[in-house]
Amino acid sequence: MAIKGFSSNDWGIRNSALMLFSSLTKRTFGSNKTADQTSVKNQMNIVEFFTRAPQLLDFFMKEINNFLKESNSKPIIS
Repeated sequence: MAIKGFSSNDWGIRNSALMLFSSLTKRTFGSNKTADQTSVKNQMNIVEFFTRAPQLLDFFMKEINNFLKESNSKPIIS
């Protein structure tokens, strides 16, 4: 929903999607601002994330390419 919300014409939905995406990203990948080794230990990197959920990589690539196509930009290699 966070990704799909970015394409809404409604500012409130786009804003909420951005906050949701930000929260999910921070929760999944963590933050480098802390020296707490427990939180660092439980973080996963981007490669591990997409290895565990390869269908999400396909989804992200499709959404990014659709956005680029609509904005007349060159698509990313998939």
